[in-house]
Amino acid sequence: MIIRPFAVGDEHGCFAVFRAAVHGGTGAFYTQEQRLAWCPHPPDVVMDAPKDWRDRLDVAVSLVAEQNGNICGFMTLHADGFLDFAYVLPNRMGTGLSGDLYTRLESGARDKGMDILSTEASHLFQQFLLKRGWQVDAAQHVIRDGVAIPNFRMTKRL
Repeated sequence: MIIRPFAVGDEHGCFAVFRAAVHGGTGAFYTQEQRLAWCPHPPDVVMDAPKDWRDRLDVAVSLVAEQNGNICGFMTLHADGFLDFAYVLPNRMGTGLSGDLYTRLESGARDKGMDILSTEASHLFQQFLLKRGWQVDAAQHVIRDGVAIPNFRMTKRL
């Protein structure tokens, strides 16, 4: 397993991980309607990443987990301390991969002197973050395509 910075061209693999994670890893917490509103691109349809994905990953500190040349997870942290993307393939959930990516991002944030991290976490990611000292500031619903998707505003003081 290699964890490395995002590179141009990784956006396609990251997008595939995102689609697989949303549609294959969140079913215990979100309905099919909510998953389709969150990610309207089912993983069984072959497609490239949307044009804005490279910019969305390149504007932040983005780390990619790669094994045997295939991306299996990624996380991003913006300069303001916002933890944006945090996704791993469903078959990698619970293996420590998310923890490895997160530990690297948090360590980098500490090295940069950041005081606080924030995010809007899914049910699944909320559980992960609570184990790492984060607190829930508010439960909320994000509306996408007219569908309410619950998530949690969270913070962590470093």
